[in-house]
Amino acid sequence: MVSNKSELVSLIMRRDGISRNEAENLVEDCQREIDDVIVHGGSLDIIEEVLKDYLGLEPDYFDLFI
Repeated sequence: MVSNKSELVSLIMRRDGISRNEAENLVEDCQREIDDVIVHGGSLDIIEEVLKDYLGLEPDYFDLFI
């Protein structure tokens, strides 16, 4: 398990074989979507779906984005 977004970026780079810039963009896009869900009163289930859709991650990584 990773403990911060920098480690998450590295994990995504290795897992997906993409550049640091691409991984950072994915994490930033995911964060923006989660922020939007929160602002609009979305549920935790929706946030979990965002993590899954954007990054292919389980809810275990939720705390990195709030």
